[in-house]
Amino acid sequence: MIRKHTLWALSRFRELVLEEKVEETKEEATVEPSSGEKHKVTAEMPGKVFKLIAAVGDKVDEGDAVIVIEAMKMEMDISAPVTGTVTEILVKEGDQVAEGDVLAYVLG
Repeated sequence: MIRKHTLWALSRFRELVLEEKVEETKEEATVEPSSGEKHKVTAEMPGKVFKLIAAVGDKVDEGDAVIVIEAMKMEMDISAPVTGTVTEILVKEGDQVAEGDVLAYVLG
């Protein structure tokens, strides 16, 4: 699995690519029952919604990209805070968002 993260450091964006080797056992592959709690997916920085990765009803794992935000010609994945199901998406591609805005909800 390869995860791409964009970081803000020393007044510049830095792109960091992490390669993770993931091996699942039968126990790890089972999905835990959801707690039924709604979790917010929020913008970590101001920008424009570049792409919606997930749709309402999609199952996501914690850390999966749900939405991509573009700022200063850089793309940043906004990830699911928990494993669960996307229940609402409050933005559409092209929308401007501020840091901390709620973009979607995941039931997990």
